[in-house]
Amino acid sequence: MMKNNLFLLALATLLLVSCNKDKGNHLEDDDNVVQTPASIDGTADGGTVSAGRATVDNDGEGTFDPGDTWGFYAYTTEGDYMNANTEYKYEETILYWKDLSETEAVTFSAHYPHITADITNPAAYLYMPQAYNNTDDLLHATATASKGGTVALTFKHLMHRLVINLAVGDGMEGADLSSAQINSVAKDGYTPTMFARVEVNLLTGAVNYDRVDGGVIFSNGGGANADWKVAPQDLTVGAEWLRITVGEDVWYYHVPADLNTAEPGNQTRLESGKQLTLNLTLKKSPDTGNTVTLTGGDISGWDTQPPITDEVVIGGITTYDALIAAVAAATGTEDAPARITLTADITLPMVDGAEGVEASVIVSDGKYIEIDGGGHSLFPHQYEKAFWIRGGASLKLSNITIDGQDADRDTPVITILGNAGKLTLGKDFKLTRAKMRTSTYSEYQPYGIDGAQGTLVIEDGAGISGCGNGVAIRVNSNCSLRLKGGKVSGNSGYGIRLAGGIRPVDARIENTLPANALFENIFLDSYSDEGDVRAGFETVFTAAPGCTLTADDFAKFTLKEVDMITDAFELYLDANAIKLRKKN
Repeated sequence: MMKNNLFLLALATLLLVSCNKDKGNHLEDDDNVVQTPASIDGTADGGTVSAGRATVDNDGEGTFDPGDTWGFYAYTTEGDYMNANTEYKYEETILYWKDLSETEAVTFSAHYPHITADITNPAAYLYMPQAYNNTDDLLHATATASKGGTVALTFKHLMHRLVINLAVGDGMEGADLSSAQINSVAKDGYTPTMFARVEVNLLTGAVNYDRVDGGVIFSNGGGANADWKVAPQDLTVGAEWLRITVGEDVWYYHVPADLNTAEPGNQTRLESGKQLTLNLTLKKSPDTGNTVTLTGGDISGWDTQPPITDEVVIGGITTYDALIAAVAAATGTEDAPARITLTADITLPMVDGAEGVEASVIVSDGKYIEIDGGGHSLFPHQYEKAFWIRGGASLKLSNITIDGQDADRDTPVITILGNAGKLTLGKDFKLTRAKMRTSTYSEYQPYGIDGAQGTLVIEDGAGISGCGNGVAIRVNSNCSLRLKGGKVSGNSGYGIRLAGGIRPVDARIENTLPANALFENIFLDSYSDEGDVRAGFETVFTAAPGCTLTADDFAKFTLKEVDMITDAFELYLDANAIKLRKKN
């Protein structure tokens, strides 16, 4: 059989002939019935397909057995003849042209195994692979032919195959992986990380990635390998994906930025009909903790596609020195940043004050780093920055609390310095109790987060509170602010200071703000001029393309004060922008 890039699994041929029946012939010799010779073809390990008796070898090749049951639809452009989910048994069910159409082209759609549940709409059916009842895969084929023609049904996988292979690395010599547990679950041990069901069109074989629902936890049951059929779906970059346990050691594998090099725009998609293989090497170090290295992998539809490689730091950082070492050793890229995970609370010491050392942790030299706090806290020294981002570096902080301990600070907790620098406050980032010393406006007023230059991104689930009378966030005119949700609230001083210079701050709302979004006490520095709005500074926030700002979104923004003129100005919603004007 021809092998191709359509991810062939099975080829069944239906020979449709005339409707006159000669009762003296055997069925196999009767030209008046529908003959259904079938074979199964594949290009790689297909595993056991599903319920029924189809015989599939390890290379994916095989045959349908008599009695294997398909779900079957047959219809024309003018009318439906078998529009219900009909049971079709291979080499047993007999079809006649007279029961279909002798004048019109007929479209045939088949799925295997036969879905016995009620199907209200075959064009939008939510399917869940269920390994426990041997229906973990779903095959589909469709073709169109007229009376007397040949219909070639090419069956393809609709689900996704996820294969995981573990190997021991540094620090794991002699480890027994026979009892390793591989689970698709978040760090809490019970939150599903993947959707259970996806919408499929049983008439065309199309998969709707925009409609998935339900959660499901997969487990390998023990051993160094996992082989799962999962619903095709889009994953979230950085999300906790796999929890790997060997004895008392635990590794966490997060979704990398690029799983799918072959499909631009769908880099984190588990695609229908394709296979993703993750070869993970487990490493253990007293300095850097437990790490997982993706030593090789292929995305394929049971065929060959470009390999991917990645290295992910999973966890183990328990001390300040280990954190500094991990930052120094990081070699991530923009598409695949180095990931560092904390497994303990860390107190940041006072640095020695040497020239150029103005923060406990300096991220520089174009590094791309993501720090997952693992639910732990950092305690910065009162008189120094916790993080300083410079030299075009990028830092993302998630699942971490930076606790200012209610000390009166006179330095920012985090500073971005350099036009190409970037700070992202991710899910479950918290800056709390970082009280700023001053209570009056001055040029040298300290800030919780100082966006002197570069880009600041606030994502859904991030929160800043407890900065006292100071400023929680300062963003200069040469800095960009990107809002994707989160909270900046509960600060008695300014929540956000947009410090305009020769031009207004480039502030943009990147999506429809989530329900918990709140941005209080927006202070606009230099946006006013002699009692009126400064020319060119009328727009405060713009909306990204495709983003719709509602009245509820607008209500989450509060103007506290403009250049010390209380109650003289107001924000208003103008189309898809938040603007500033003088009150009437």
